[in-house]
Amino acid sequence: MFNVNMSSMGGNGVKADYPGVMVHGGGFQPPWDMIPADLGGGYVKDGPFANMAVSLGPIGKNIPEVPSNSQPDGFEHNPRCLRRGVNCYVSSVLYANYTYNSITQANTIELSQQNMLGVPDKNDWGVHMAGHYTIGGDPGGDFYSSPGDPLFYFHHGMVDRIWWIWQMQDLEKRMNVLPDAPAQDDFVDLN
Repeated sequence: MFNVNMSSMGGNGVKADYPGVMVHGGGFQPPWDMIPADLGGGYVKDGPFANMAVSLGPIGKNIPEVPSNSQPDGFEHNPRCLRRGVNCYVSSVLYANYTYNSITQANTIELSQQNMLGVPDKNDWGVHMAGHYTIGGDPGGDFYSSPGDPLFYFHHGMVDRIWWIWQMQDLEKRMNVLPDAPAQDDFVDLN
């Protein structure tokens, strides 16, 4: 996937000097609240997305030298190079046995969502959050503008697949299940 030929998703970013990434969402205690910098973080120089420009964001800026967006919603045109910070430290929770356990040990939708989104009390980023931070960079490490990196769609395809596998464990009960309390932050203003 990262072999940098023209049919791959390109490579990691060049090595950039940045202190690491603060984990968004709160509740994570040191050292789990700060993801150390790894070998990337700079612009993507290899593969089909080399020198690709991204324009939206950042909102949740995680690399200091990335130019800020003057609009709070991140919609100001803000062209810059695609950056990646593929992070081996974070991807350590994305092994198949971890994902298997997160699917098979969750008997309720609430537990399934916790396993997917992360559990600060257990210092567990979850496969969804860890996937974003594994891609890292800009906009990949910014939850709000991360669709600007083509890797976002592979990552969210994996999230959908895990959800589907969880549902298939008990299709009759899980096909149309909803959590007891609706999410408070899933708001879309179409005005």
